[in-house]
Amino acid sequence: GIGAEGGGGGGIGAEGGAGVRAAADIESRLAAAVADEDFTLAARLRDELKEMRADAQIAVLEANLAFYEAFASGDPNAMAEVWAQSATDAQVVHPGAACIAGWADVDASWRAIFGGNGSGAPVVSSIDVTDVRCVVPTDANSAGGEVLAFVTCVENLAGEDGRGVGRAVATNIFRREDDGAWKILHHHASPFMLG
Repeated sequence: GIGAEGGGGGGIGAEGGAGVRAAADIESRLAAAVADEDFTLAARLRDELKEMRADAQIAVLEANLAFYEAFASGDPNAMAEVWAQSATDAQVVHPGAACIAGWADVDASWRAIFGGNGSGAPVVSSIDVTDVRCVVPTDANSAGGEVLAFVTCVENLAGEDGRGVGRAVATNIFRREDDGAWKILHHHASPFMLG
């Protein structure tokens, strides 16, 4: 199973390229309203931007949850569904391992972990994700083009017997794809030694 708790960060976002253009248009209109001292309009536009920020953060946090659900399921096909399957950009750093780059190798690493294949990784039956922080940078959305967001968290892993098998601090970087879906592009987990 999956558990989650946590907070958020800041930034502007919306689904797809049209959302980026809409946010940039609202930012421009907001600046003009402030310059014209039309504070009623400025307040309305500010609220629209706030709503867009919240929508983007929710979408990224949902993508993060989907990643951990796929992880807990042990299903390599479910894991493949949540990744940006870029031949060159996809990367993963499993605890204690070197960086694995390129979708084919990233996919193979998850299949080895889920299949046993002598990976030495403990079997994980549940993950409790805590200390979640999500950032969707404003400037990334305003610039147009590729949009990235990141989530940091602590992974509390339990084995099939319910006993803890370890903790890791993780950074997950997501990219908004052309269809507006947020997909994980980079996962880095390191052993967490404190408390």
